[in-house]
Amino acid sequence: MSEKLRMDGFFNPTSLAIIGASQKENTPGWAMARTALETFKLGPVYFVNPRGGKLFEQECYKTISDIPAPKVDLAVIAVAAKFTPASVEELAAKKGCKYVVIVSGGFAEVDEAGSAYQNQVKELCQKYGIRVIGPNCVGIYSPFETIDCLFIEGSLATRPKPGNISFATQSGGFGMCMFNELYNMAPEFPWFGRLVSLGNSCDVCEADFMEFFENDERTAVSTFYLEGFKQSQRFLEAARRSVMKGKPVLVVKSGKNEAGSHALKSHSASLAADDKVTDALLKQYGIIRCEGWKDMFQLYATSFACGATIKGKNIQIVTNGGGQGVQLADGISQFGMNLANISTDVSSFLKSKFPPFYIVANPFDLTGSGTNDEFMIALETMAKDDSNDAIVLNLISYLSQIDPISLTKRLVEKFGRHVPNRKPLFFVLIGAATAVREECTKMLLDAGIPIFDSEIDAARCMSAMYHFEEFRNAQLKQVNEDACHDCSQAKVKITEILASAQKELKEGQDERALLEHEAYGILNEMGLPLPHYCLATSAKEGEDFVSKAYPGKEREAAEFVVKIVSPAVLHKTEAGGVFIGIPAKEGSVGESVDKMLTKFKDVDVRGALVCEMVPPRPTPGASRPKGVELIVGMNTDPTFGKILLVGIGGVLVEVLQDVTFGSCPMTHGDALAMIDRLKSQKMLNGYRGMPVVDRAQLASLMVKVSQLAAQFPQINSIDFNPVIAGDGKLWVVDARIMVSRC
Repeated sequence: MSEKLRMDGFFNPTSLAIIGASQKENTPGWAMARTALETFKLGPVYFVNPRGGKLFEQECYKTISDIPAPKVDLAVIAVAAKFTPASVEELAAKKGCKYVVIVSGGFAEVDEAGSAYQNQVKELCQKYGIRVIGPNCVGIYSPFETIDCLFIEGSLATRPKPGNISFATQSGGFGMCMFNELYNMAPEFPWFGRLVSLGNSCDVCEADFMEFFENDERTAVSTFYLEGFKQSQRFLEAARRSVMKGKPVLVVKSGKNEAGSHALKSHSASLAADDKVTDALLKQYGIIRCEGWKDMFQLYATSFACGATIKGKNIQIVTNGGGQGVQLADGISQFGMNLANISTDVSSFLKSKFPPFYIVANPFDLTGSGTNDEFMIALETMAKDDSNDAIVLNLISYLSQIDPISLTKRLVEKFGRHVPNRKPLFFVLIGAATAVREECTKMLLDAGIPIFDSEIDAARCMSAMYHFEEFRNAQLKQVNEDACHDCSQAKVKITEILASAQKELKEGQDERALLEHEAYGILNEMGLPLPHYCLATSAKEGEDFVSKAYPGKEREAAEFVVKIVSPAVLHKTEAGGVFIGIPAKEGSVGESVDKMLTKFKDVDVRGALVCEMVPPRPTPGASRPKGVELIVGMNTDPTFGKILLVGIGGVLVEVLQDVTFGSCPMTHGDALAMIDRLKSQKMLNGYRGMPVVDRAQLASLMVKVSQLAAQFPQINSIDFNPVIAGDGKLWVVDARIMVSRC
C-alpha cells in the first residue's frame, strides 16, 4: 500500500461538506447537496456558498472557515476551477480535512490555465498530505456507508441495489450510465458497493483503488473503465494479488490504436504496438479484459458475483433444442473448453428413464418433448457425475409443457448458493416473455446461478471463469525458481561494461548500441546460452581460439562466422563486414580475421568477432542441422516500463509478427504462458523435420533477460535475433543492446 493516507478514509467520514452547494436547481452543487442531505447518515452535512442563505432549510456558510465544526472529514468541491485550489487549502489548513473530491471541470482537460490550477491542487496534496479524487469527476458512491456524493440525482440515474461489485472509472459518463442500465437489467441484483469516478487523477489514480479493492472486505469483484494508466505497475501487481485471493479484476480498456510514440530503432520496439502490450500484460497478471460494459457487468461481473467457480474444462450441455445445443458445443470448443463425456453408469441410468428418441450424449437433448420433471431428473443426475465440471442448461421456454418459472424455483433449490459443494450451473434462457425472463433472472441471480440470453455468451463466460481459476491456482502453486541472477561479481562486471559504453555517448546522443562483444560479455555474465566466440585483434588470436576451443576431430566439423566490431560499422552485412561458413582447417579463420581487419583499417576497429556457427555439424562433411529462429527482446514502454517479447525471429520476424509480450521481471510460469500464446505452435513442435524447441530452456532465457532489464535501468532495449533452437539447445546468435545515459 502507498505510504499516503489510505483510500478507506473516503468511505468512513463522520462529517461531510459540500463546497459550492447551490440554490440554483439542477446544477451539480444543488443535486449533490440534496442527495447528500437525504442519504448521509454518518454525521452532519455542511453546505458552503459565498452567498450564504438557506438550502433545503439548512444554513449555507459563506466560507469554509465559518463551518462551526473544528474538523471536516470529507469534502466535495463544486466550484469554478480558479477558486478550487484556495478551497482545498482552506479545507486542509482550517478544518483539518484529509479527503477531498473535486467534481468541478475546467482543469487539465481544457487548457493551460486549467492545467495550472490542477498542478496547484497537486502541490497542495503534497504540502498537506491530503488525498484528492478528481478533478473533473462525477463523485463517489458507497451505499453501505450512506455515501452518495454524485452530482447526478437518483431520479435521473437510479441507484441499483448495493452489492459486492466495486467500480472505478476514468469516464464519469460511462459510470453514471451504468446505474440505469444495470438497474433496468436486474433491479433486484446487488450491484455496486463502491463506485468511484477518477476524473483527471491529479492525485488518486486507478492504482490506489486497485490496492483498496484488493483489501476491501466489501469488494468481491473489481471492475474498471480505463483510458490509460497513471501507475501501471502498481495497478498490475495489486490486480495479481487480488486474483490470487480469489477476487477477479475486470477491465474495459479503451484506445486500441497503435500510437507508436515510444518506438525505438529495434524489432522489439517496432513490434510492441501499445494495445498488444496492454492486452498481453493484462493476461499476464490474470486480469480479464472486456469489450464493453455489457461484457464487464452483464456477462462476467454478475457470474463472478454469484460465487460460481469452474475448476475444470469439461462442460455438460442439457437442452431441448438441437440447434441451440450445437451452438453451445461450438462455443465451448471455440473458447478452449471441452465437452464432457457422460460416464457409463450415468448414461445407462438416463437411458432407462427417458424415451429412446431423447439423445443421451453431450449435448443431452430432451427434444421438444422434455418436461420440467425430466429436466430436473437429467440435471440432478448429471450433477453427481464427476466426468463434468459444470452444467449449462439451454432452455427453449415457449413450449407448452415447459414452465420456466416453476423450473427456475426447482433449480434454485438444487443448485443455489446455499447448496454445499454445488455443481456449477449456467442457464441460457431462449424465447421467454419479458415478464417471465425478469422473474427467472431475479430468482437465479439471487441464488447465485448465472443466466444468459446467448449460447456464445455463456460459453465465453464459462471459459473466463475456468481460466481465472486456472491462473489463480498456477500462481498459488508457483515455486519461485526464478530468483534474480544475484552474483555480485557478475553485477560488477555488467555495470562496468555499461558504464564504459555510456562514456562513449556523444553530446546530444541519448543512447548507443553496445558493440557485439560487449553485448556477448553481458550475456556471458548472465549465464545466457551463446555459441563459442572470441574477440580477435589479430590472425593469431583467431587461430589460437579455434585450436583451444576445438581440439582434435571436433575442429574438423566446425564452421565459423567472422564479424567486424566497430562503432563506425553499424550495418555489418551491408558493409561487407560479415564472413560466414569459414572452415576450421588450420589458417582459415586467421586468414579471415586478417582480411576483415585490413578491409576496415581506416575506421575505428575494436577487432573481429569469431563465432561458431550453430547448430554445430555432428561430423565432418555432414550437412548442418536445421534450427528454429526465434526472437527474444525487450523494449521500454512509456506506460508499462520494461516489456519482454518472444516470437518467431530471423527474417520472418517482421513478416509474421508472431510475438507475445510480458512485463519485466517475470516468473518461469509467465514465460511459459507467453510461449503458449504464440500462433506458430507448429514451428515450435518440430514442423517438417525442424527441431522441437525446448520450452523450458527458452522460458529460462526469457526470465534471465527480463531480470537483466529490470536490474539495469540504463538498458533501453534488447534484441536477440535470431535465437537459434536446435539439437536440444539454444544459442543467442545476434545480440543488440541499447544503452542510455540514465
